[in-house]
Parts: sequence; structure tokens; C-alpha cells
Amino acid sequence: MNKDPNVRMRMSVRTGIYTLALSAVALGLYKGLFEQMISSSSSMQTNSITTAYAINGEPLVQSTTPISAQPNTSIDNDQTTAKVEDSSIESSSEQSIAEDQTPSANTDQNVQEDSAQSSTQDDSSTSDSLNIQNESAPVDDYGFPIIAKSDDAITKTILIDAGHGGNDQGDAASDGTIEKDVTLKLALKVKEHLQLQNPNLNVVMVREDDTTGTKGAGWEDLVWRRQVLENTQPDYFLSLHTHAKDNQAGVHFYYNANDSLTASLATLMAQNLTNQGWSSLNSMTTTDQYPLQLISMADCHALMVEVGSLKDSNDLQLMNNEEHLDKAAAAIAGSLNANILENPYASAY
Repeated sequence: MNKDPNVRMRMSVRTGIYTLALSAVALGLYKGLFEQMISSSSSMQTNSITTAYAINGEPLVQSTTPISAQPNTSIDNDQTTAKVEDSSIESSSEQSIAEDQTPSANTDQNVQEDSAQSSTQDDSSTSDSLNIQNESAPVDDYGFPIIAKSDDAITKTILIDAGHGGNDQGDAASDGTIEKDVTLKLALKVKEHLQLQNPNLNVVMVREDDTTGTKGAGWEDLVWRRQVLENTQPDYFLSLHTHAKDNQAGVHFYYNANDSLTASLATLMAQNLTNQGWSSLNSMTTTDQYPLQLISMADCHALMVEVGSLKDSNDLQLMNNEEHLDKAAAAIAGSLNANILENPYASAY
């Protein structure tokens, strides 16, 4: 081994230089490797945030903000930014949709206005048509329709019985009003209105004055009226009376229980009488509750009408007033005519 001091010193210096060079190289390699590891870690964190956005249902927005020491704060900031951007997009879209729909809404409004105007015109046209029809269809003084005479019309026979007469005066009021007089006046007016409203009807009267076919009353009178009914063979039999029942004011109706057609006629007649100012306090009684020979034994649609009570001041006033009596007659005739027109082929009872 060379023990020369100078030689050993040079070797020692050379060795030191080599050592420093190797250390520098190693330090550079280590620094590069460390930076690469940090970069790789940052990329992994960014991918994790992106994945978290997707899982939470938010838009996939890549954050360009460096990862801070507080990752939760960074994620909240990114989500806020994404939501604000998304809100802008939605607002813009809604505005665009609203602008697109505005012409359609205006169009729909115009269509509705046109439709309403057309409907109004149609209603007006229909109303005008109805007015023309109403104007062309004649009515009597009380609004009941008048049917024209026709050779092709179905003819019905109506037998009208003015209750009592002659020696049989019926009930009497305290002011001297007698039932037989009221029933005759009313019966004649009903005949007049029936012939006016429907001249195709055959109207027959049991009596047209203060005489009857018999001098007696009671049973003998009923037999005579029954004979007139059988000889006439009407489609409808109408018997007119008043009554004098205490505390039972108003119109009373009597008909056979199994005659639904006459039941409907009585209901209609009650309504029409009420509309003409007569008492609405009326009652409906069938012959199984209160037997009546002429009604019960009739072979046709039979109805007895008691137009009011001679013991009631309001009813009595109506019966003694010609105008109100005429209104009652028009209502009775109008009800009969309507029932006949609605049931032209109804068979005899």
C-alpha cells in the first residue's frame, strides 16, 4: 500500500468528489419520485370528488380548484357552483318555454273567445228560433197552447158533469152562494176553453142549464147521470163540484186508484190551478179511500174536482170572481188537453 501522504490525500479528495456526485444524483432521483407521488395522489382525490358528485345525483362538474386541506369545504363550494349554473340553465329553459307557450296561450284564448262568440251567436240563433216558434204557436189569454183544427187529428170525447142542478142545489155558503151555480158556470167555461184550445175534441155536457133529467135528487139523480155516462162512452169524464168541509180549504181531487193516467192529470191540473192563483192546498184521494159511484163505476178516465170550500173566505172569493173562475177553467182545460196530446193512443180505462 502506498503510504505517501500526498497520494493518500489526492485519493481521499477524489473519493469525496465521487461521493458528493452520487449523493446529488440520488437526491435528484428521490425528488422526482416524490413529486410524481404527490401528483398521482392529487389526481386520485379529484377522481374521488367527481365520483361523489355522480353518486349524489348532481351534475358531473370537474373542479379546477386545487384540493385544500379541508376537502369538505371544497366539495360544498363546487356543489354550490354547479347548482347555481344548473339554476341558470333551468331559468333560461323556463323562460324559453314560457316564450314558446305564449303564442299558444294567446291562440287558445282567441279560440275560446271565438268559440264563446260562436256559442253566443248559436244561443242567440236558437233563442230567436224559439221565439219565432213561440210567436207562431198561438196561445190563449192565460198562456195555454191552441191546437189547430185538423181532419187527421185523433178525436177524444170529454164528458163534463156540472155537479147538482135543478132541485138539488148542493152545498151553500153563508153569503148565499150555491154549489150548483158555481159548478155550472165553471163547466160552461171549461167547455169554452177546451173548444178553443183543441177544436178536435168532442166536448159533451151532462147539463148546460139549471135543469136535470130527473126531478129527484140523491140516488135517482146518480142513476140518471150514470145513464148519460154510459150512453156517451167518453174517453174522459170530468165531474165538477165544490165542498163545505171545515178547515179543508183548497182544491180536492178524486180518481180511481189503479188509473195512473188520471193520477198524472190530477197532478198537472193542481199545478196549473196553483199557477193561475188558486189555492195550492189541495189533496189527492183515490176511490178505494173514498168511494164515489160515478167515478168508481166509470169505464173511462174519470176525475172529480172540488174547486174549493164554500166555508173558506179565500176560496169563496175566487169562486164568485168571474176572472178567477175563467182562469180555473183555462187551467182545467189546458191540463186535459196536454194530457190527451201526450197520450193520444191511451186506451179507455
